[in-house]
Amino acid sequence: MRLERTKLPQRKLGWIGVDIGTSVVKIAQVTRNKQGWRVAASAVIPRQKIWPTEQVVGDKTSSTLNELQAAQSLQQGYRGRKVAATLPMSLCDVHRLDRDLEQEANASQILRQAIETATQQSVDELQCDYWSAPATDSKPAWSQALTVPRSWTDQLCEDIALAGWNCEAIDGLPLALTRAVRMVSLEDSTTPLAALDWGSGRATLCFIENGQPAYVRCLKDCGLRNMLNALVESLQVTELEAQRLLEEYGISSPEIKESNDFAHLVQEIISESLKQLTEEIKRSFSHYQYVRRTHGPQHLYLFGGGGMIKNLRSHLSTRLDLETHLWQLPSSSQSLVSCDLRADCLLAQAIALSALAWEAS
Repeated sequence: MRLERTKLPQRKLGWIGVDIGTSVVKIAQVTRNKQGWRVAASAVIPRQKIWPTEQVVGDKTSSTLNELQAAQSLQQGYRGRKVAATLPMSLCDVHRLDRDLEQEANASQILRQAIETATQQSVDELQCDYWSAPATDSKPAWSQALTVPRSWTDQLCEDIALAGWNCEAIDGLPLALTRAVRMVSLEDSTTPLAALDWGSGRATLCFIENGQPAYVRCLKDCGLRNMLNALVESLQVTELEAQRLLEEYGISSPEIKESNDFAHLVQEIISESLKQLTEEIKRSFSHYQYVRRTHGPQHLYLFGGGGMIKNLRSHLSTRLDLETHLWQLPSSSQSLVSCDLRADCLLAQAIALSALAWEAS
């Protein structure tokens, strides 16, 4: 899970990136040349059966083999067998230590004790890794660790093998988000940036400093599914129809002029979910500035299914007083994702996982 800036070798084709979600599985493979990045193959596969949150956090695992095989059937353009994958943050725990473990001779023991104290679970049952940053004149040292049950990583590796591929790496979502932001951001690396992955089961906010995720927080009760459930119950529609309503009509606010009566209705129904999201983001910003002793980021990048909601970018930009962007590859990259630029944010993490091949070379 280490993030390091290295000079990219003359590799042309990335690994196959597999972003495992609780409701959708995203797969992408990218190429890179002097003109930039290009998506060579991609697929977005809805799950036959959505993983309930209570199932995901439990001990019983679920397979993704059917979705991987469906992606292979729909898209024949994948090349090679090497895969980098990530699991949902609903499965993961984030642990923070106010010290630089890279400088500790007994780092593994310190990390083990911290995780076992927090989880009351043996580290032997978990897969874990960490990343660190040293102290500076203005900021304290820190380390963050990400853990996931070993049973789930074993299941994922088995699924990938049965699909005929080789699992080279299981990456953490905060690191995949950071890599995705690095692929498109023109900001100075010393300027803090924020990335929001608004997924079905969980919303994860990541603050990025110097090309590393410096602060990660899972936002309480902010999964996109909560908003979809509100529409399902109020309008008596299916979850798929609710998703389409958000994509087609989106949300409305006084600052957004191109809206209609139906957008106002949707906004009214999901207002509590939107309020919860913005309040949790603001709370995270305040805590980040306190913990990191720094000013807040000036840019926020949106990822995940929530990014498909029409007018969401403008809404958050206004409510947070923050320049907000939908993540997308530059148009010169000729992405094959969709003619709808909002769709790039769905595949962003799979794209970033594919790009992990250049860091591993």
